[in-house]
Amino acid sequence: MKSIYIVIVVIVLAALIIGIYFLNAGTREVKAALPEQTKKPVADQTEPTPKTTGAPQADYVEGELIAVVETKAEAEQIAALYGITLKTWEPTKLAVFTTDRDIFEVIAEGEKNGWPQLSPNQIYYID
Repeated sequence: MKSIYIVIVVIVLAALIIGIYFLNAGTREVKAALPEQTKKPVADQTEPTPKTTGAPQADYVEGELIAVVETKAEAEQIAALYGITLKTWEPTKLAVFTTDRDIFEVIAEGEKNGWPQLSPNQIYYID
């Protein structure tokens, strides 16, 4: 009976080894078919950057601000206070606002007047 188990284990291991070999061979074929730019190291690749104005080395959605708020009513009050538009409010307590004004001027106005804090809607990249 033990010999049957040994034979089964040997067959399963052989199947795994063969599967891994073909998986690696398939990966090599896919990599060979990719455009040249995707084969470069990440540091060498150039990607288009979203529009930015004002903030050095920070990518953000132009014309959008965010704030952490408890309720949608609080988000609406902030929008009215700043004279901006509430775009979305999520139950996760994130409000997204839009404005035609320079967002850094809007933020500075709020800091000067002691209003609730707004931040640029930053874009994060995952390497």
